[in-house]
Amino acid sequence: PIIDDDELKRFFARRTYRGAVVKVNTLQHQEWILLLGDAAHSVLPPTGEGVNSGLEDCTVLSSVMQESLASPFAAYERRRLGDLHGLHQIATYLNDGLAASGPEAGSRLMVMIMQSLLKQCGVISNTSEDHFFGPQATERRAYGKIAESWNKQLACLLPFSRCCCYSCHFGCCCCLCCPAKKVFQFSEELKPPDGRMQSE
Repeated sequence: PIIDDDELKRFFARRTYRGAVVKVNTLQHQEWILLLGDAAHSVLPPTGEGVNSGLEDCTVLSSVMQESLASPFAAYERRRLGDLHGLHQIATYLNDGLAASGPEAGSRLMVMIMQSLLKQCGVISNTSEDHFFGPQATERRAYGKIAESWNKQLACLLPFSRCCCYSCHFGCCCCLCCPAKKVFQFSEELKPPDGRMQSE
């Protein structure tokens, strides 16, 4: 074989790369230095927005430079910072989701399912994924606007999902642990001294 079994085992035993999410509070310094691309807003590869957001940086900077403003870097920062913080919110949520397990992972999956169902029922018009990957991706919206509608959806759906998933998790643990002890104790009480169960 090209790759032996030991190498495959070592490969799949390695820690999963979660990427680096970068957020800055300023994009320029005194019209001398300007941050663009990953230096200003590194996001996860699964968002598919690394190159897109970098190209948008260039487009915004180009339009600012053509306006011949006295402080083009400051103008760029005013126009771009809110959108980049919106993108950061989405990327951070996705990054945290990669590490989630148990009821938190279930909660996030439930949010995605509910978003899809609500969209099919016409309750919500779109999800953040639609703007990144669907047909609507050709009509770009500002990341700030995408994050705004996404935050409104999460504000309702995530607490509800967590309530359901964590309650189920806690309930299942109680049902599996507590009654199991009682059943074991009860069966021990029924055993006669010779170790056989009594029968009627």
